[in-house]
Amino acid sequence: MLLVTADEAWHISRPLVDFGMRQPVGVGDVTSGLLLVKLLQGATLQEALEHVTAAVYEIMVTTKAMQEYELQVVAAQDRMPNQNITSAQQSSEISHFGPQRPVGRWILL
Repeated sequence: MLLVTADEAWHISRPLVDFGMRQPVGVGDVTSGLLLVKLLQGATLQEALEHVTAAVYEIMVTTKAMQEYELQVVAAQDRMPNQNITSAQQSSEISHFGPQRPVGRWILL
């Protein structure tokens, strides 16, 4: 994922959890929901991004382990996040990402 503000950009990635042909749905919804919660709890953008990435990874691992199609958020909640995933600050020059600019304070891609 990429999180961009007017002043900085953060990049983070997590290992791929391969579900084969039938991918679970709602990953974007849970990502944006968790990000909003962390920001409302007072986390910095970097802290929220790192927490959300680790939490979503745990949800995906749990869902795969249970061989389910629906995200297993409740089953994974006690282990969110137990992964340590850190972000890397990118150059403040973001013009190579195309014409898309943050409309508000930040944008998550």
